[in-house]
Amino acid sequence: MVQPNPGMAFARAVILLHAVIFLACAALFIGNSAAGAAYVEVAAPTPGARIDFRATYGGFCLATGLFLLAALCRPAWTAPVLAALGLALASLAGVRLLGIGLEGIAATPPAMWVFLSIESVGAAAAWFASRGVH
Repeated sequence: MVQPNPGMAFARAVILLHAVIFLACAALFIGNSAAGAAYVEVAAPTPGARIDFRATYGGFCLATGLFLLAALCRPAWTAPVLAALGLALASLAGVRLLGIGLEGIAATPPAMWVFLSIESVGAAAAWFASRGVH
């Protein structure tokens, strides 16, 4: 009988959580591009700008969320997906932190701290989860 692997269960939970986060962001950015753009302080005053915002932010989040869901159906993908997820989130957090440093802490809007927190914790969770996958 195959013994359950608690490390794999945690890894799958990390992937599922991030799939939900990416799909929620996609819903916001596609469904209400004006609110999504305002939240991240991106100007989208014209139809063309909102179309591009939906495609860039919403489309990327949608594709990432769907890919993460697909990965849950393929256990062999777990380790590489965690590596890619961790690298992507660490890169986002690192460049966001660089931006905060360049723009100044006082000038940083609250949304940037929220995203930095999610990205940093997510990168750490992906790394930690990858340790339990054999």
